Amino acid sequence: MQEKPLLKKSHIIPDFFYVQAGLYNESHHIQKINVQKFLESKHISYVPTGIYDKEILCEKCDRNIIGKLETYGRTILFGGSTKDKEIRCENFRNPNDGFSYSIFENVNYHKFKLFLLSILWRSAISKNELLRC
Repeated sequence: MQEKPLLKKSHIIPDFFYVQAGLYNESHHIQKINVQKFLESKHISYVPTGIYDKEILCEKCDRNIIGKLETYGRTILFGGSTKDKEIRCENFRNPNDGFSYSIFENVNYHKFKLFLLSILWRSAISKNELLRC
């Protein structure tokens, strides 16, 4: 095990999720709604982009290791090609129950699984109040 300085700010949820979901306003801030306040006054507050935590990752892990996994995950979820093969996705709807599902081809299961696990791990260890229910 190596001791390295930890970053003061690491994303918990990758930035591209917020962009794809349309959650940013024109100032690149995310809507934060307190349900009680919203019901009373329709007040919406905004927080800077994404959910961060401090001192959970070193620079190499954040930018190189997890950064590469996030690039791969973004390609799978939102389209594009990897250097090896084009990712294909076909969407279906079950006529019996209306359930929608997708089938992906040419996905590196190991890399995609690590991408998803990295988000779960960061969320689990984060002390950020926005992730606590």
